Amino acid sequence: SLIANPGMASYEWTTGAQTPLINITNGGTYGVLVTDSNGCSGSGNFTVQISEMEIEFTREDPTCFGEDNGFIRIDEVKGGLEPYQLSWDGGLYGSANMLSPLSAGVYNLNILDAAGCEYDEDFNIYEGFELMLNHEEDQFIRFGDKVQINAQINIPDAQITNLTCRT
Repeated sequence: SLIANPGMASYEWTTGAQTPLINITNGGTYGVLVTDSNGCSGSGNFTVQISEMEIEFTREDPTCFGEDNGFIRIDEVKGGLEPYQLSWDGGLYGSANMLSPLSAGVYNLNILDAAGCEYDEDFNIYEGFELMLNHEEDQFIRFGDKVQINAQINIPDAQITNLTCRT
C-alpha cells in the first residue's frame, strides 16, 4: 500500500485512484498529486520493487527408522524486505531458523517480511532407513555352544558399523 498525506482536499494517483491510500500488487513507478483546501499542490513519485523471496536451506532425515533426529535449517533468506519473521507449522512468528528434532513427516514454513509479503514452503522429512535382517531357520543352542549365523541384510556390508543381537 502507498499512503499520501491524509486530510488533503484531493488526490490524483497515476493509477486513476482518488483516495489517500492505494493498494499495490505490481512493481513499478507510482505518482500522486495532492491538493489542499487552499488549492496548493504537491506531487511525488514512488518506485516499488517487488522481490520474490527465496531460501537456502539444509534438510536432514532421521538417521535410522523410527528416530526423531532429523532437522530443517534455513541458511539464508533472499529477496523481500528484512527483518523476516518465521513460523513453523502454523506456530507463532519469530526468528527461529531451525526446526528439530524431527521424525518423518511434512513440515511447513511461512516467512513474513517487513512489507507483509509471505513465502510458504512444505518440507518432507523422510523416514530413516529400516535395516532388515533375515536369518536361517531357528536354531536351538545351549549355553556355551558356538554357532555361525548366516544373515542376509538389505544394505551393503560397508554401511554396517555394528550389529547387536537381543534376546
